[in-house]
Amino acid sequence: MGVRVKPAVTNGRINTAIEYIEFMSREIHSHGQNPSFVKTNLQNTTNKLSEGKRNTSEASKISTQAKNAQSSIPDSIFYKLLEIINPDSPENPFKHSRLRNSLIVKLLILTGTRKGAIAKLKIGDCDFTGDCNLIRITRTPDDKEDTRKYKPSQKTDSHTSYVDPDLMKLIDYYIENKRSRYPNAQSHEFIFVSEMSTKNTAGDPLSISSINYLFKVLSNALGFNVHPHLLRYKWNEKFSEDTSGMTSEEVAKLRRYAMGWSRDSRMAELYDRFKIASKVATLQKTRQIELMGK
Repeated sequence: MGVRVKPAVTNGRINTAIEYIEFMSREIHSHGQNPSFVKTNLQNTTNKLSEGKRNTSEASKISTQAKNAQSSIPDSIFYKLLEIINPDSPENPFKHSRLRNSLIVKLLILTGTRKGAIAKLKIGDCDFTGDCNLIRITRTPDDKEDTRKYKPSQKTDSHTSYVDPDLMKLIDYYIENKRSRYPNAQSHEFIFVSEMSTKNTAGDPLSISSINYLFKVLSNALGFNVHPHLLRYKWNEKFSEDTSGMTSEEVAKLRRYAMGWSRDSRMAELYDRFKIASKVATLQKTRQIELMGK
């Protein structure tokens, strides 16, 4: 029987493997124009390796998340996702539940919330009055209304999140015209429900495994391993771009609230450091191009 090494050793070996693969990829594909699948395959391989990392401490966890934050979805894949997830897209990979699936993915993209928060979202959490542009992300760990075997959880603090009014109207339409068709849905307030009649579950609160399967189908269609937390990283990446003119303190404060992080959380610091690292990389690239050109 092999000896189980410490998490830090495991993670170190995985990091070394990833660095070697990335190095070889640069060496082999550094000349000329490469097919898009080359970058996609590299991303999928490194993501898969990263899944094998083991938790050691909060510091190492943040280090891993920093690495992932720098390895978000390429823009080409991201915009392709936005295109095919529309219910009327000819490339939409779903035969059923297109509107429901579209709403789930777009909420994850636009708000940066976790999949557990979306699975727990209730009709009463949506403000369909006035400007019709807010949802409430709540923490209800002992929700008696939740009958799911594996109950989704909301890890971060309660907060509100802005949602485009057009998307809110689509959510309202889904509730009134799709969700209402299932008798089981009348026994709870969770917005997103199962739409399949297997084992008489149609109308029951949508399970986390169903959301995971949704992303498995999308990953196959995109040729890229996309998952809910990767969309959270992408949200933060875009947030960094949108707040480039603000101070680090302002950005950290806004990001903490939007993500539902506590005041003591170091996650805002993580993304601010990524933002700084990106600026440094841009400056270095410009300088190196000038030097190499000379």
